[in-house]
Amino acid sequence: MARYTKRSLAALPYARGIAVLSPAVPYSLEMYAPTRLPARTAGILMRIEPARGAVPGLALLGENRSALRRSSQTVTTILPTCSLDSRKRCA
Repeated sequence: MARYTKRSLAALPYARGIAVLSPAVPYSLEMYAPTRLPARTAGILMRIEPARGAVPGLALLGENRSALRRSSQTVTTILPTCSLDSRKRCA
């Protein structure tokens, strides 16, 4: 059985505070930043978000995505970005 000292029990409220705030801070920044960015830039950043989540999942967790998921993620990331600029031709 583990022995807890007064010092380790005193750190428990701080640990709970960190556990609550660690996801809240990035989420609030993500909600605040698009209002300060141009619409085009915010749209591009929102479109690449699934890819930004997939890369660490593959690198750190070893998650393997099926070919269908990878291709659908590529299509949903690249095609809307290409359509933003009518002068650019994406094939």
